[in-house]
Amino acid sequence: MTLTVNDEILASARISPKEIFVEASVNFYRSQRMTLAQAATFSGMDRLQFQHLLASRLIPINFGVEDLKQDVENLKTLCG
Repeated sequence: MTLTVNDEILASARISPKEIFVEASVNFYRSQRMTLAQAATFSGMDRLQFQHLLASRLIPINFGVEDLKQDVENLKTLCG
């Protein structure tokens, strides 16, 4: 997919192309339209960097019961 944004619009909004992807990623994550991994990738950051960004904006990590169950299963597999 290619996204084309007019340079004048970027200049008037005082935003860089990278910032567009970061802001979109944050909003997609917040609205649960992307997972943490997907949003981090879309933003061009690694997961830890993206988590720090979310924390700096006081946006909680979406971690539900299913996530916890999966983590427990992963630990059981790793620990034998």
